[in-house]
Formats: sequence, C-alpha cells, structure tokens
Amino acid sequence: MLRKTCSGLWAITVALALAACGGSSSSNSSTSSNSPSPSASQPGGSGNSGGSGGTGGSGTGSGGGSGSANSGTTQYVYVANQETFNVSGYKVNADGTLTPVPGSPYSVPGSAPHIFDPTYLAVVGNFLYASGSDSSSSNGITGFKINSADGSLTRFNASQGDAGAYQFLSADRQRGIIYASGAGPQAKGSSNLIAGISAFKVNSDGTLTLTGGQVQPVTATPPGTTPVAGSLAVDTQGRFLFDFFFNKIHVFPRNADGSLGMEVSGSPFTAGTPYTFSSPDDANACFLDDQDPVIVADNAGRFVYTSCDANAEVDVFSVANSGQLSLVGTVPNSGPQSELSSLALSHDGSVLLGTQEERNQVLAFSIDRNTGMPALASTISAGTRPNSAAVDVSNHFLYVTNGSSNISKNNDHEGSSNMSEYMVTPAGMMTQLPGSPIATGAAPKAVVVASF
Repeated sequence: MLRKTCSGLWAITVALALAACGGSSSSNSSTSSNSPSPSASQPGGSGNSGGSGGTGGSGTGSGGGSGSANSGTTQYVYVANQETFNVSGYKVNADGTLTPVPGSPYSVPGSAPHIFDPTYLAVVGNFLYASGSDSSSSNGITGFKINSADGSLTRFNASQGDAGAYQFLSADRQRGIIYASGAGPQAKGSSNLIAGISAFKVNSDGTLTLTGGQVQPVTATPPGTTPVAGSLAVDTQGRFLFDFFFNKIHVFPRNADGSLGMEVSGSPFTAGTPYTFSSPDDANACFLDDQDPVIVADNAGRFVYTSCDANAEVDVFSVANSGQLSLVGTVPNSGPQSELSSLALSHDGSVLLGTQEERNQVLAFSIDRNTGMPALASTISAGTRPNSAAVDVSNHFLYVTNGSSNISKNNDHEGSSNMSEYMVTPAGMMTQLPGSPIATGAAPKAVVVASF
C-alpha cells in the first residue's frame, strides 16, 4: 500500500485547519437572485435522476434533482479510488447486485505520491467528473463521457485552461452546473493560496466553463478571516448552495447562471460542536470533517442535515425562503466512536443513511416528513471504515464504499478497499445483497449513481 506525503491540496487544507488562515480573497461581485430559473441549455443525453444526498451531489447527493423509479432505467455505479488513481464502474443488475462495466477501472491524470487522485465524483447528463486530479497539471477536474449503452467511460479534459486543485464536487443536474471547492485557479503555483468555491457550467460536449468570475473566494465573518472550501450541498430548487466548513454552514444564493451571490443574512450558521483532533494519527473519522460528505439537503428544499462533530450527532436544520437556517433538532448517536463520517438521503427524502466509520457500520434513519426529524430504523455491518454512500433511483438499493476518511492523512487508518451492497426498504430496514462486498480499487472515497 502506498504511503503518501502531506503535500499539494492536503497541505493547503491542513494550513487552513490548523492556522485558520486569513488567506487572500476577493469579493464576489455577482448579483444574487433567490429564484433562478433552469438553464435553457442543458447537457444532452441523460435521463439521470438527481442526487440523493451524500457524496458530491451526484447520485449520492448533496442535493441533485428528484429521482424516481423507472422499470426501464439502466443504472451505473462509479467509485473514486484514491490510491490506485482511477475510477471503477459497475452496472446495476435488476436485483441490485453489481457487474463491472467494460474497461473498468479508468485512470485519472497523476501518479504516486499524489494524495487525492481522485477524491469526489459528480454526474451531469452523460458526463462524470472527478476532482482531485494532478494539481501540477492544467486539468483541475477530470471528465469522462459515459456510454449509456454499457457504462464504459472515455476520458477528456473537462476544465480546459483551469489550473485549480479542487477536492469536493456537487452537481445541480437539472441546471447543468458543477460546484467545486478547494484551491481555485488563482492559487495555481502561487504562495498566496486562495481557497473557495468555483461554479462551472457544463457545456454540451461536457467541457466546463467558469461562471460568475474565477474562484468564488467566499469568507467567514468578519470578512477576510477564514477561506471556505468545505463539503457542499445543492438546494435542488435552484436557490442556494450550502458549504460545510468546520461546523459552520455557509449559505450562498445562486443566480440563474449558477454563479454565487454573497452569503445570506446570518450566514454562517453553527452546526454542532467542532471535533478537536489530537494528532494527524487520530483515528476519528471527523478529523478535518470538511473534507467528507457530511452535509446533505433534501430534494424538497425544506431541510439540511449535517454530521461529524464532537457530540456524535446529526443536526437537522429547516431552510427559510430567504436561506436562513434554523436548528430543528439533533439526533445523538450513543456510545464511543459513533460519529457519522458521511450522510446520504433517499431521493424521496424518507430515509437518511450514515456511515459509522470506526464501528464499521451503516445506520438508516426514517424521516418524519412533516418535521424533518430522523429516527434510527436499523443498523447493519459494512466493510472496514465505510466512508461514503449512494442510493439508486428506485430507492431500493444502497452502495457504501469502505475506504476510510483518514486514507489521505498519511494512510494511518486503512479501509478494506471494497464496496458493500444493500437492499433498503422505505422504512429504512437494510439487508446485505448476495456477493457483498464487491472489490474496488485501493482506498475508495466517493460513490455516485448515474441512470439512463
């Protein structure tokens, strides 16, 4: 197993975490609009459902469009393998089990000792995007065209001319927008690191065009103190982008073209109690939790859920029309090492899933659709250190990567490098599928579902 060094984007993130640096940032000049309309030009050839919560807003959620069951739907599952620098692809069979697609796995630019190759995935139309590609190249985000007939991938340079080193991705599939957080284009080769969020329009050929300026270098209050480059969730109503950065939720209005306005009044909003780690060897899954998919938004635009804090709880927030968040309640996970390092939502918003990494378990919560509050429905074993989850468009099947949230932190806590497969009921009861877990590449991080 490769042993990675702390360099590149990881060094940027550590610097932000430990020093709460006041790195340079510029104001966002976009004019905000709380009710953007869908873009008239959409990427072609999809039939994709929207995200269901979880990784990067694309099949595993952080928003995404509303998914629905379709007996004629063909689905594929894609996994980002950090230590083998590739993406694995699988076809979803009728019973939910998986079969590798032709040519899998597919390489991304870069080689050892890079530390985030790739980290997160997003799907828009028939295009798959991988973040965390070689930050020394001109390709900040790697693109793949999905062959809808067999799920195979063809790689292309998606972000031409963009020298950013992005980590977290989230997609608005309906409007054809990708949001990426990390070190943006202006940070390329510069000691003046600029961490923030970039918005990209997905063109008809899959290439990405920055919209609303270069990096969106958003900051905490007061201005200029802490750059924001955390995990993302998209409001599928087209109104807001949510950014989770060290137990603060920053809320940004979205314009009709996908660009971001200034933070809404009252942002950022406190979400739980920050976890204080003891050292880079800390096994706790919430070490640098902003790098993990710990925030999801329901497809109705009513609630936001976060996890991974010192109290090992799930925090539930209601979303006002103006974007203000109000804490509805918390759901504690009892016992030591019970933190949830990732969250995912079923497309209909009835079930919340979480990976309990240090206990090698997956938790399912049934959600009261009126209040938004989750209640624990079931717990099931997973592989070693489950760290990301995705739900298929029928809401019947759940896929969980076992790769460790700490894999990019000097490889201190390895996962089992495979993916668990489950059937899940509308009430949140889970059953392991035959043949589970299925092999992946080394250190799988993100998992997404694409449908046609």
